[in-house]
Amino acid sequence: MKNLALRIFFALTVCLISTHTWAQKSISPDKMISHIRDQGESMAFTIPGWIIKLAGNFVENDLDDNEKEMVHELTDHIKKLRFVVTEDIPKDYHEKLEQMKNYFKKKNYEPLIEARDDGSEVNIWGRFDGDIIENLVISVFSEGDETVLFNIKSKIDLNRLQEMEFFKEYAEKQGIGPDSMLHY
Repeated sequence: MKNLALRIFFALTVCLISTHTWAQKSISPDKMISHIRDQGESMAFTIPGWIIKLAGNFVENDLDDNEKEMVHELTDHIKKLRFVVTEDIPKDYHEKLEQMKNYFKKKNYEPLIEARDDGSEVNIWGRFDGDIIENLVISVFSEGDETVLFNIKSKIDLNRLQEMEFFKEYAEKQGIGPDSMLHY
């Protein structure tokens, strides 16, 4: 009888722990942007890919060939850009940020950059399909200053970017191999 009670207690404990882990709250980047937008003084925008492409075509007129190639490659493959800018972050910002990180874990986003300096935090996460960047999420949090969150949906080919002169020159200036520059 005592052995049966221990087994039942153990089984219930395992169920509770696994249920708690499974039930962790998560919030998508788009819902996070909406949440920030709805919590005070902020501006949120959604820019469709065709407008980004149009803007890229307009900007290309004043660029050299290498810059034109890069702008063309990026603007042609961005499907949607959504972002919010605020000086008035919600009180639950950090809690919601943790929920967004839970979402990233569930949806196989890779943490690409995490940087902190003088009260500012910059985070970049990406979701890939092979060498194609499908989503980039960029969070810039500055205590007492503007906070920005970008959600970029795209079909940018990492291999194509690495072949560009712009990236080769950048890698050379940084003293790193161009092949290691964009791989995680």
